Amino acid sequence: MPLWVGCAAEADWLLGLAYTGVLLIALVQLGRLQSRMRSTWGVQKSFHLFVTSFALSRSIEKFANATRIVSREGDTFYVLWTVPGLLFFSTYTLLVTQWARIFHTTYTSRTKIVWPHRVFVIANCTFYVVQAALFALLFIGEDPNAGADATDYRSAFLHAQPLFLGIVACLCAACFFFYGLRLYLMFSRKLWNSKEKTRSLLSVSVVATFCTICFLARGIVNFVWVDQIGPMQACVKAEFEVFFYLCVEVLPSIAVLYVMRGMPPRPAQSRRQLAHLPSDYEQLRSSEASDSLLPRGAGPEGDLLGGGGGGGGGG
Repeated sequence: MPLWVGCAAEADWLLGLAYTGVLLIALVQLGRLQSRMRSTWGVQKSFHLFVTSFALSRSIEKFANATRIVSREGDTFYVLWTVPGLLFFSTYTLLVTQWARIFHTTYTSRTKIVWPHRVFVIANCTFYVVQAALFALLFIGEDPNAGADATDYRSAFLHAQPLFLGIVACLCAACFFFYGLRLYLMFSRKLWNSKEKTRSLLSVSVVATFCTICFLARGIVNFVWVDQIGPMQACVKAEFEVFFYLCVEVLPSIAVLYVMRGMPPRPAQSRRQLAHLPSDYEQLRSSEASDSLLPRGAGPEGDLLGGGGGGGGGG
């Protein structure tokens, strides 16, 4: 077996196991959420479902490459490689959309802010439509009737794909930096001094830092992929891929899942906790975004800032 095949296979096995670990963590937390909140399906459950789908698809891709079911030189590889990235984008745009809804709801008199969710839908639809158009270039290049243009179509895809993904990743990094900073400042001013304030600030800081850095790194790598990374020697490239995926997908996913490890309390327990909260707390839960501003264990559903558990105990 050629050396480069062995290097790539070892890298894929390692990454496949890492993504399987993320998948198991997300499944356990999703199961615990479902056991606590059987009758509702909120943003926190949706986020865990997205993480589960992303980790499952990426682990399938890595194991398929490791066992050489899919050739790295074939067009099927590009589709199989891209789908987990699409799900990763949807997963974290859901998170930053929730942050935007929390922030804008807090500073407006309106009790319901719907435009962030519309932006989430529009952004994802646009992303998937453009990606489908890029896949069309790839499949046209595979068509035997395309003749001499087949190479041009394939070359256009190989250059346009990383450029498109790089732009999207940088936009995501900018959103996480902007709303992460705004939420941090908002919580530092509005929440009363307590361990819940410290916990909320730490949660926002950790998630915003990980997500901003990981998306910025994805953008930079995509911009230089064709000229700098693609021509790398095979084993060096395999080592780089392990380091890259661990830093921009595995570790951020584990960090966010750890921050969101707490479970919301059962309804009766939630009512008892709310009865002992200070009066200014009601101002922070007067809107539809209140679930995501509640301290750990106080919310009916939990949140995307790490405030959904702790007080409720294990599931």
